[in-house]
Amino acid sequence: MDWVEELDNQILLNRRKVLEGKGKISHEEAIKKAEKEFALYREREMRELQSDFYLMMKSLPNSYEF
Repeated sequence: MDWVEELDNQILLNRRKVLEGKGKISHEEAIKKAEKEFALYREREMRELQSDFYLMMKSLPNSYEF
């Protein structure tokens, strides 16, 4: 079995669709979209991290007022 077929089987096993052909967007467009989505993800993660930090600090005895 070749690697392309093996990877396609793994994708199908996880109930995902396999892209056939070259797709509709360029490599550059895909990179830009991935970077944009990662920036949104990173922003959301930082907000959650700050919120978790705030809650932890509030739970400590003699913590400063936030």
